[in-house]
Amino acid sequence: MHKYGLTTFIKQKSVGFKFNKNSWPQHITFIDTFEININLPELIKKLENLLSVHKKISTYVTNEDYFGPNKDILVAKLNNTKELQDLHNSIVYLLESENAIFKRPYILKENYKPHITINNRDEINIGDEIIIKSISIIDKSFNTNVDLRKVIANINLVN
Repeated sequence: MHKYGLTTFIKQKSVGFKFNKNSWPQHITFIDTFEININLPELIKKLENLLSVHKKISTYVTNEDYFGPNKDILVAKLNNTKELQDLHNSIVYLLESENAIFKRPYILKENYKPHITINNRDEINIGDEIIIKSISIIDKSFNTNVDLRKVIANINLVN
């Protein structure tokens, strides 16, 4: 099975953009690592169909917090609007219907906490509006180098 992730980049990245797993551009994770046994064109089509009924979402940074097992990862928490939670849930349900295996299922659905990991304090501030216009599919196993990630699709939400 192939490993993917679904994110929204704060500054959208083009298809083919590669980066190291330790230097992610600022993003909102919708679905952390998952494995699925359908081919990529089919996955893209299913996500396109799903996202075609979701309008772009406006939210904002509410506060800062620390996440991770050691509570040492600084994040900007986002206001979890009904639209944002509904989008997340609908993606989870779609992937579950395709028998996806989630690396961390305990952070899904009612436990979803939308946030941006802060790697440059100058770019994210409390109160900043964040517009979610698209979701990127990230290939987490495209290469024998397990540290590389690659954007393989950008799927737009409805304007």
